[in-house]
Order: sequence, then structure tokens, then C-alpha cells
Amino acid sequence: MCIIGSVIEKQIPLFKILLLVLIAYLIGRAPETPDTYNYYFRYINAPFLVGEGSYEEGYDLLQRIGHVFSLDYIEFRYITSFLAIFLVDKVVNKLSVRASYLFLLFYCLFFIFIDTEQIRSYLAFCLVITGFYYLAFSEIKTRKIVFVCFVLAASTIHVSMFAYLPLLLISFKNKRLIVKCVAVVTLFSCIFIFMFGNNLGFIKSLMELATENSDRLSQYGASKVRFGFLYPVMAHVLSLSIVLYLNNMRKESDSIHFKNTVELMLIVNLISFIYFPLYMFNLQFFRLGRGIMMINFVFLSYLIVNSSLKSHRFYFLIFGSFLIQFLLFYYTFFVGEHVEDIIVPFFNVKNIIDTYG
Repeated sequence: MCIIGSVIEKQIPLFKILLLVLIAYLIGRAPETPDTYNYYFRYINAPFLVGEGSYEEGYDLLQRIGHVFSLDYIEFRYITSFLAIFLVDKVVNKLSVRASYLFLLFYCLFFIFIDTEQIRSYLAFCLVITGFYYLAFSEIKTRKIVFVCFVLAASTIHVSMFAYLPLLLISFKNKRLIVKCVAVVTLFSCIFIFMFGNNLGFIKSLMELATENSDRLSQYGASKVRFGFLYPVMAHVLSLSIVLYLNNMRKESDSIHFKNTVELMLIVNLISFIYFPLYMFNLQFFRLGRGIMMINFVFLSYLIVNSSLKSHRFYFLIFGSFLIQFLLFYYTFFVGEHVEDIIVPFFNVKNIIDTYG
């Protein structure tokens, strides 16, 4: 369905809605995964846990609204999953209708599996990517404020969304200076963490101050990372290589839209290097990198569908996009050993309510 939508000229709104419903169904059906158990029992008890703050307040509020409408957990996930993917699709659709289909194809090759497990991150990042659209493409004067508001709202669903505030740097004029500063900070932070290990007391203290739920956050620093961070770094470097290839094409292109999109894509990827030290601290932080990759696929979908690329360049972008997906999939599920607890349940007809009623 995604491929058909990306190649046909005449767009059918009902076709797109049906596609989004199917994707929301796959995300929302709540297969039996480790996180789903926790979310399910938390949702069941949500009306009795007001003020206890197990999750961020925004997500707890969504759960309470679900109970107001007498939704069971699956219905709650269906509705929130649809609203979230609909929101992202509206954003990409503003750039290009056909590109939105290609983006959804990329999404279903990797992101859908991890989002089914990490439902809060999925809901929160859909708000971030909406705010990013206003920051990057809107002409309104308050676009920076709008972006910050979206990030703050997202952080009430998952506190890690605060980490996307550095994307504000793309709106600054002196981008070369920003990139140099990011490079210096990232390099010295990586060296420092590599030399002294990730078991640094002041980092844990800062993380505990970020939220009242310090026990959960402190778990991010519970395991040491040495060379495992090279996996997500490799995915970033490959993505940057594709962007640099596009940047060389930008010099030859006469399209203002193409030049502006590639320049924006380049600065986003360079700024995202600021997350590298966090990968060395704990690989859980790679969820931030996955968010940047999703933004990359918004750009790539737009460029592939709407740019007059020569055939060899077109196929290079397609191949590079699928290669990044493969690396993300292999690293997350095979290296991370999550095939049995995430991939297998995803394709199982049984869900959490079938087990617990």
C-alpha cells in the first residue's frame, strides 16, 4: 500500500486513512512484550494511582482520559497510536503527499517494531517531530517557541524528549560556529567518558534532578559501555555519508528546495553528534539517535520522490536508505537480542488481553 501510494499521481484520501488505521492497529494491538506488561497493569490501575507519578504526568493524564471513556487497554492504544501516526503523516504530507507514503514504508520496515514495545517514546516523539516541522519549515515568527512547547509537551509523556531541545540550534544563523562547538564538546566528552568510565556520580545526580522518578532514570547509568557504542555511531556515520553525498549534489542542483532541504538535513545530522557521549554512558540513549534517523527518513522520502535525480543517484539513495534500516534492525534486535521478546510477539496473533483479560 505504501509503494502504491508513493507512485500513483492521483491521491485517494480514503486509501491513506485505511493505511494509517492498519499501522495504528499493528502498533496498538499490544503484543506480549516486556514493556507491554508494565503498561497494561499500569493502565488498569491508573484511576487509583493519581499523584503517585510512576510515569510522566502527560501519559498518566492520557490514561485517565481513556478510563473516562471506558476504553480497555487495547482500545486506548489503538486510538492514541492512530492519533500519533496521523499527526506525523500530516507533517510529512505538508512537504509532499507521495513522500508521506514512502516515509510510512520506511517506518514500517523498522520503527514500527520498536514503537510497539516503547509506546510512550512513540507517542512523545510524534509530538517532537511535529514541533520540528514548525521549527524547520514554518515561516511564523514564533516557530522556536512552538518547537519548545511541543518538546515540553512530549517530555510529559517521556522525559527523554528534553534531549531534543538542541535541535533549536538549526534555527541559528552562524551554523558553522555551532557545528564546531558541537564537534569540540562531543570529542572531549567522549574522551572523558571513555577514560573515566560511565560510572560518574555527577552525571547520575544530574539525571536524578531531571525528574522526580530518579530510581527509573538512574538505571540508565547502571551498566558500563565500552565499545558497544560503535554500533549506533556506525549508523550515524553511514547516514552522514549519504547526507554528504547529497551535499555534493546540492552544488550542482538548480532547485532551491533541494538545496535548502539538504542543507537542513546536514545541520541536523551534525548537531545530533552531540548524543554520542550519551551512547557511551548507556546504550539506552540510542533511542535519541533513532529519533534523528526518523527525521532523516522524512528528508530522504521528500528528496527521493520530489527531486529530479539521475537514475544512479536515485538508486543510491534507495539503497542507502534500506542499508540504514538494515543496520538499525540488526543492531536493535539481533545484537540487542530482542528477536524473541519483540519481533516474535509482534507477529503473534495473541495479545496482552488474551492472556490477562
